[in-house]
Amino acid sequence: MTKSIKKREYEAELPCTLTKKERLEYADKLGEAAKAVSNATKDKKGAAAKLKSVQADHEQLSTIVSSGVVYRMVTVREEVDLDAGKKLHIRTDTGEITYEGELTDADRQSSLLGGES
Repeated sequence: MTKSIKKREYEAELPCTLTKKERLEYADKLGEAAKAVSNATKDKKGAAAKLKSVQADHEQLSTIVSSGVVYRMVTVREEVDLDAGKKLHIRTDTGEITYEGELTDADRQSSLLGGES
């Protein structure tokens, strides 16, 4: 019996753990954002929109620094094993399996119609 495995790659935005250097870089940006929030708060003229923008940046950077994780576009390889009826999604940067499950009817239909291999 021949094993029938179809593979394709696609891009997905996935969480990526920051290196120590990246975390320090984001911490620097967070400090700059905190300063911008402070300055925007002091400048009352036309500051409402700017304040909202810098507060959003500050919040986003704060989350990144505290969690040590940032979402980035990552190439993911999908492997469809028609014989076993299984599907895997594997990050190409770390080899981590991000999804493992049964084939859907749509997966089977796509492979019958000559989907990507």
